[in-house]
Amino acid sequence: MGNITVRAVALPHCEDILVKEAESLNLQPTSVSASGIEFSASLQKIYRFLIENRTASRLIFPLGKFSLQSQNDLYDAIAGIQWEDHLSSTGSFIIDSSVKSRLFKHTNFPVLKAKDAIVDRLRTKTGSRPNIDNENPGVRLFLRVFRDEAEISVDIGGGSRHQRGYRRQSVAAPLRENLAAAILYRAGWPETASEGGSFHDPFCGSGTLCIEAALMAAGIVPGADRGRIGIPQWKIHDSALWEKLVEEYRQSNRECLESYKKNPLSITGTDIDAECIRAASRNAAVAGLETCLRFSTVSVHNAESAPDSVPGLVATNPPYGERLENDLQVRVIYTDMGVSLRRNFNGWKLSFLTPDKELGLMTGIQAGKIHKLSNGSIPVQLIHSLIPDFNLTPGSEMFINRLRKNQRQLQSYLKKNSVSCYRLYDKDMPEYAFAVDLYEEKYCHLQEYSAPSTIDPASVRRRRREALEGLLSYLPYGCEGIFLKERRKLSVSDRYAGQAHTETRYIVKEGVLKFYVNFTDYLDTGVFLDSRELRRKIASMADGKRFLNLFAYTCTASVAAAAAGARSTVSVDTSATYLKWGEANFRLNRLPLPRNIREISDTFAWLKKARREKARFDLIYVDPPTYSNSKSRSGDFDLQRDHRTLLEMCLDILSSDGTLLFCTNFTRFEPDKELFSKYQVTETTEKTVPADFTHKGKIHRSFLIKKDSSLDSRRIQG
Repeated sequence: MGNITVRAVALPHCEDILVKEAESLNLQPTSVSASGIEFSASLQKIYRFLIENRTASRLIFPLGKFSLQSQNDLYDAIAGIQWEDHLSSTGSFIIDSSVKSRLFKHTNFPVLKAKDAIVDRLRTKTGSRPNIDNENPGVRLFLRVFRDEAEISVDIGGGSRHQRGYRRQSVAAPLRENLAAAILYRAGWPETASEGGSFHDPFCGSGTLCIEAALMAAGIVPGADRGRIGIPQWKIHDSALWEKLVEEYRQSNRECLESYKKNPLSITGTDIDAECIRAASRNAAVAGLETCLRFSTVSVHNAESAPDSVPGLVATNPPYGERLENDLQVRVIYTDMGVSLRRNFNGWKLSFLTPDKELGLMTGIQAGKIHKLSNGSIPVQLIHSLIPDFNLTPGSEMFINRLRKNQRQLQSYLKKNSVSCYRLYDKDMPEYAFAVDLYEEKYCHLQEYSAPSTIDPASVRRRRREALEGLLSYLPYGCEGIFLKERRKLSVSDRYAGQAHTETRYIVKEGVLKFYVNFTDYLDTGVFLDSRELRRKIASMADGKRFLNLFAYTCTASVAAAAAGARSTVSVDTSATYLKWGEANFRLNRLPLPRNIREISDTFAWLKKARREKARFDLIYVDPPTYSNSKSRSGDFDLQRDHRTLLEMCLDILSSDGTLLFCTNFTRFEPDKELFSKYQVTETTEKTVPADFTHKGKIHRSFLIKKDSSLDSRRIQG
């Protein structure tokens, strides 16, 4: 049989790689476009290309391309193809598809039309029809419909060529094997490997880059062990020739592997996720490379070159997109990667994927060449660099020095009061506008204050990187323990607004108490650190008392009261999510739920009901938002305007010798003089602002309010 013309479908922006792969087999492309390359060759050369090629998405034999004006045009055009020259009427086939067209609302409909056209034609020509086989079709076809054009082809390769056969265990958002090969080609890995260079991937996932790097270095071709071809019943296919070539390449692969095992390169992969490392190890074993690759559970912060390694290539696909719930967190990850690589891999070449240039800048490593790629549906850049030495900038040094100074000043207070969750830094230097909260010496809740629009964005990025590099150099842990948020001017619902959806909670301690915190899903963590002394004050007053907590959030104040011997607690909040969190806090501290009630309600509605029922409490804690327009309330709530009404309603249900503890974070708050003159009011702000917040002035104001017993009956009657 003579030559036939086929098309190798390229990964986006990788058609030049396909050209080189074809030319290495003495194949001269007759057409090169963004979608791929076409060439004419004998079946033997086409089969060799199919087996040896590493980056093509598909290898197809086009049968027809046509314009569409209606759905029926598709049927007519496909029925006009001489299918009797390609398919057996007693065989089977399947149609894969890619459909993006306004002509077809349902993407499966064009496949049905095409199937009917093929079956009807063969029935007319031969008197019988082939079957549809989804599992083991005799011929696999590929239909592409884009806008008003359609093309149908024989899929020689049997589907996407990224499937090598060794990936038996996968992880979230895995890197496709052919994309990994394209990255390695772009990074110059074949040349580095030939010179004996080492390889490392600090975010190895299921090991794809490491495995592909080893296959390249060993000269093992990817298509032989896959074996499968999509056309066993295609009338042009030569099965004897195919089987002969597959066996030839399999033998060659075995010889290459045995030779490589005698003197393998240092190829290592690390990942913080132990499940990823298990997947990578299993996949490497399936590929026959278990003795040639080393995988270990290590964070990028602690990644180091292997003792037997020599400078070579670091290539990696750091987390972004669907691998992360929080888009801000990726800034910390890329900065940590840059710090770690400059410390431990200086002099190595680096190639890494990033969805945008800004994240590349966060590494602190100057970009050399940049290639465009696509990782699935995500446009990405492949940035190439030479990794320099790590040196802190003067800005980072200044930031670290301030952290150290603050730590020294707080040390006595933290030790004396057994405080393990505290604020270390809060915009102490205006140019580094962050709040740094440390939890249990394991986690850092980092809040970046949104910069004014007048500040140059490049300066903001530079200072962010300097602060992060300083923090990563100061803390004993890396990006896995640092959680970045953006602290902007709060909108109405921000206090309860969701950020991500990980539902990952950690346990932290406050004295003898334990609380659940969540660093990712919400703007706040579940524990207000500036209320630490307020909770301590509540605990000192709560023994034997009936305690009421309004705007209860996650019930930390109620837990403090209950643990200190309160007779009962009632926690009121509009959020079922936070009250459920509060219930978990009670359970965590082994406090009985029947005596610690949680009620989902608007505070004002609840107070009206409690006043009607003549409820009484001995200790009431009120820490309202500055402003709220909760859906459960007919009007909005403004603290300055409405605090008198709120406090009077609380005092109505306060026992005659009870205490109301009122707190607000509204820094410009002015109490209603007439209201406060009626009661015994003591401002306790100086005693309730913790030492780690005093350098910011009055982060909150707090008041103890008691009433004369003679006022109690008159107010209820009114």
